[in-house]
Amino acid sequence: MELLIIFFSINFFFFATLGYGNLFIKIVGEKYYNPSLGEIGYLGFFTISLLVLFFHFFLPLNLLFNSILYLIGFAFFLQNIRSNSLQLAKYYKFLLTILFLSILMFIKYKPNEDFGYYHLPYITNLIEEKIIFGLSNLQLNQGWNSIWLNIKSTYHVFLLNFNGIFFSNVIFYLFTSLIFYEKLNDSFNNKKSIFIFTFCLFFLIFLNSKFSRLNSFGLDVPSNFLLIYIFVLFFLIIQNEEKHEKSFRLFEYLVIFCLFSISFRIINVLILILPLIFLIKYKIFFIKIFRSKIIFAGILFFLFFSAQQIIYTGCFLIPNNL
Repeated sequence: MELLIIFFSINFFFFATLGYGNLFIKIVGEKYYNPSLGEIGYLGFFTISLLVLFFHFFLPLNLLFNSILYLIGFAFFLQNIRSNSLQLAKYYKFLLTILFLSILMFIKYKPNEDFGYYHLPYITNLIEEKIIFGLSNLQLNQGWNSIWLNIKSTYHVFLLNFNGIFFSNVIFYLFTSLIFYEKLNDSFNNKKSIFIFTFCLFFLIFLNSKFSRLNSFGLDVPSNFLLIYIFVLFFLIIQNEEKHEKSFRLFEYLVIFCLFSISFRIINVLILILPLIFLIKYKIFFIKIFRSKIIFAGILFFLFFSAQQIIYTGCFLIPNNL
């Protein structure tokens, strides 16, 4: 019975996250670059984060809110099941393999050592209350925190209750593995992509060996692998620099995921050097950036996240004490 619950829960969260990724793509369009299944999942994480940041100003992330959130995402997935089924069928063998591995990883799951120290108190506040002014005055660890804890909070749904929170690591593992595998396939027969092939192969092996237990996934692992994906985007832009429209679309995704990564850990602000390189190198006009729906979504997300942290800490920049 427990295995069945784990199996259906993983599938539910996986498809619901894909649904939000599809919604994002539908809004911005697929022209010039068609994201892979794993990338759609990352876009789903981004979209869920954007919605959660907005609604948490007014509502707690309780059982009702979270359950509705993922049911809507699942409905979006069903609405686009034809386009999704093509990619699912293409990688079904790999998907089944990593799904089986993730179930094995999840059995006898034990939380990360930081969970009780500050993950649990932060998630509890998100679940029980709408945004709390001056939260960091209760405990320093409550100030300027990670968007990953906001995402984890949304897995507190009906039937699973608090146990649902631990499925977030499984879903991240699935989409990250998919991204590396898909990029391996795309670059396998392309001589220009030999570096991307080697890069993705190394980190796919690294992910499945070094982090073979899901309780190893604190805040650092999702943050670091998001950065690794950003470097993949960086290499893809260089590879497609002659295709101006495609390279600009890749640049747009680079910008939003750079902003997204900063919300995982503030030290990731250094990654903004990558889009800055392309701004200078290709002399991208700011008017073109301002017209971009994707970059607008990234800036909107970062404003919401910054507002949340300012409300918690009372500081525009990170307080020295934190």
